[in-house]
Amino acid sequence: VIADLAERDFPQRWPTFMDDFFSTWDKGGIWGCSDDGGGVGYKMGLECLTIITEDCTDSDFNAKISSTRRNDLLTGLNEVAPTHILPPLFALLSQHYQTLTESRTKLSQMTLYAQSHTLTPPEKSELDYMNIIVANASQTSKDVLLTLFQFCKSMPLEWTVNISPSNPTPDFIAALLHLVRDESLKNYALKCLDALAQRKLDFEPWLRLVGELPGAIAAGNEGNDGSLEYVVRELEFHRGVTTLVSHMIGCHLAHIIGDTAGEVLKTGSQHNVLVVRLLSVMTEMLSHPSGRMHSEEINTWIALSREPQISINELLTQFTNSVFLAYSTIPLVKIRWEDVENGVHPMGDLVEASWDDEEEYTVWYNDVKSKSTQLFRLLAQITPSVAASGTESLLLNMLSAHGNGDPLDFLDDQKRLTALSTANMKLESVQTVLENVLMGLPTWSMTEDASGVSGDRVMIRNSVRTSLSNLTNALLQWTPNDSLLKHRRVVFLESLKHYWKHVPATLPLGFDALLSYLSTTTTFTDTESIHMRKRVGFALVSISKVIPHLLVPHLDELSTRVGNLLSLEGLLPGNQMNMYEVLSCVASAVEDPVRRTAVISTVLSPSLVTLESIIPSHAGSVDALMETLGISTATTDPSSVTSSTTVEAVVGRYVSLLSPLNRLLSVGKRCHMFTKQKGLLPLRHLPPPPLPGGNFPDEGAISLADLGQDDPFITPIWPRLAPLLLTLLSSLLQLHHTSVQIRLLSHTIQKYALAITDDEAYLARTTQNQKKGGVFGSNGTAGSILQGWTRRDCNLAAKWGSWLNEL
Repeated sequence: VIADLAERDFPQRWPTFMDDFFSTWDKGGIWGCSDDGGGVGYKMGLECLTIITEDCTDSDFNAKISSTRRNDLLTGLNEVAPTHILPPLFALLSQHYQTLTESRTKLSQMTLYAQSHTLTPPEKSELDYMNIIVANASQTSKDVLLTLFQFCKSMPLEWTVNISPSNPTPDFIAALLHLVRDESLKNYALKCLDALAQRKLDFEPWLRLVGELPGAIAAGNEGNDGSLEYVVRELEFHRGVTTLVSHMIGCHLAHIIGDTAGEVLKTGSQHNVLVVRLLSVMTEMLSHPSGRMHSEEINTWIALSREPQISINELLTQFTNSVFLAYSTIPLVKIRWEDVENGVHPMGDLVEASWDDEEEYTVWYNDVKSKSTQLFRLLAQITPSVAASGTESLLLNMLSAHGNGDPLDFLDDQKRLTALSTANMKLESVQTVLENVLMGLPTWSMTEDASGVSGDRVMIRNSVRTSLSNLTNALLQWTPNDSLLKHRRVVFLESLKHYWKHVPATLPLGFDALLSYLSTTTTFTDTESIHMRKRVGFALVSISKVIPHLLVPHLDELSTRVGNLLSLEGLLPGNQMNMYEVLSCVASAVEDPVRRTAVISTVLSPSLVTLESIIPSHAGSVDALMETLGISTATTDPSSVTSSTTVEAVVGRYVSLLSPLNRLLSVGKRCHMFTKQKGLLPLRHLPPPPLPGGNFPDEGAISLADLGQDDPFITPIWPRLAPLLLTLLSSLLQLHHTSVQIRLLSHTIQKYALAITDDEAYLARTTQNQKKGGVFGSNGTAGSILQGWTRRDCNLAAKWGSWLNEL
């Protein structure tokens, strides 16, 4: 009520509000407390100030007051703050903190006396009274700090930071730094300081905080005995410290860079020493066993690493090794939440104190993992030798400890590793480090050509190349038997493409290792083995896209190897497509157009032969297409639509028609993409028009031989493929002719060939980036949408529409 009255009438109609507000009880005010220190009046007054501050400044509350009224209120508060608000607040905090300190001393003495003596009733009463005084003094001090937090967060900095001698205010910074040492008040003091750290402080108050914070933090952490109990109990304090020092650096990079005297970046200068001390505190906090500290600091380390003037300065480089080691271990190794819930996790109490539940932890883990990718790239760019040697050490240690699956926990019924096995989770954490370090390393640190490298870079380059060579050899020599470990090895080998781009000596061995996982004739049924083989296919395609020119010398051997793989019956359909993509990527990098065309022709010849035999019989006419898709059979045998035998046969026919088309589409797109990447003008090799006004080379009739000079897909493929595509297209168009549609719509089952399932409609809307759904929207012309149907059902009627759409 008092806050509402002040917001309405101060300062115009109630100019004496602050005098009345801070008056003591005997003068009719509310500013006072009881004999035992109970601060009812103080609490009311502090809460009133907090409400007024929030309503005037906080975006969640300031809609309650009009802009004009809010400006008047803030103007009045600013005028009276130096004389009527801040001195009473500072005096109240000083008074109750002094009472708290003295009462604690007396209480400690009385407690020691009570341990060795039997207290009389008066002595017990005095002990209880002293406990009440301590509690009340502590609570009032906290209430003052909560109000002061709002001032630090939202009100002008002049209220809490003594910026100029002409406008003196109580030294709240000194008080807050002192309170960081107090066990019951330090978390509140840290919040106030953190609110200031997120403001735009001037250089002098910022430098003062930078210089005095390490000492205050060390004093507040004096009771650290290294025990887990202490770490759990002081987690809030440690998080507050981490957040505060991160904001002191991250929010004031301009002071580090823009120091006109250059003192902050000058090694050994007074200002530099102060900043280094604070960065040392940040680095020490990264040794905390809770990953919360890492997430609080990661944005600051990224900002420091991205700033050119700081990244090359010793101010940062002296800490990169510690930062790299910290972020490559604790935050990236995922925690098994089952262990926490079952009480078997060694840090279970700390984990539960850090995160409320598994969902919150998962969100945090994904966020810090995503940000760490950028940090590792920046660290690799700044200090290549540190990043390379750190990655080598991390990987070799992990392979030594878990390369054979040890400790073989969380196994399935077949004694195989699962996603929750320690070996899998540990090795998975290395994946992020390896991939991003290799992506971030500068070219000069890996290249075989050392002609442009001089000075200190020579030693750095040698160190980086040695570390990368060692870890590459370790991965090539590592031959795990478990499918999940093989999966991890595949991901590691795929990451080496960034290294092979500069040092291709071990590329054939790595590529051969990946192909060997597909060479077995065994038909895998377990999920992990299938996932591993799929991942192999993606890895091979990824490598082929990045460094196809390095695989060209091995093209003949690769073609033979891929041909053997494609002849295996156990090869997954996805892997078959991957093999075609690999060959097309490598073939597109061949400089000789004749050889390039011959390779593409050889790669796609089986698909063309299949289409030449299938399309005339399966899609040569509209009736043949309807028979292939099982539409015609539904006329005489409606039950065939849901018969498992019939559905399996029809799906097989459809796959035999679609698969070669997909392979041709994939290879054709790949060839076209590589042609565009080369930046070549189409038909550039043709002579100019012979006469003025004649046709340009890209006008009129053009031979396939001319078109195929740059695109190897055209010359050998189009003469054979075009007639087949025209035949298929003719059958599809006839299927949607009015005469055929009338026949289909009149049948109770065949009519579904002209509809589409709702999941296919949703997919079409999302993939085509249609905000309103396009032809599949509410006013679209796509026809009926079958709600609740899916093509995964054993029902041909649910598949027809999507099949025709794909074709």
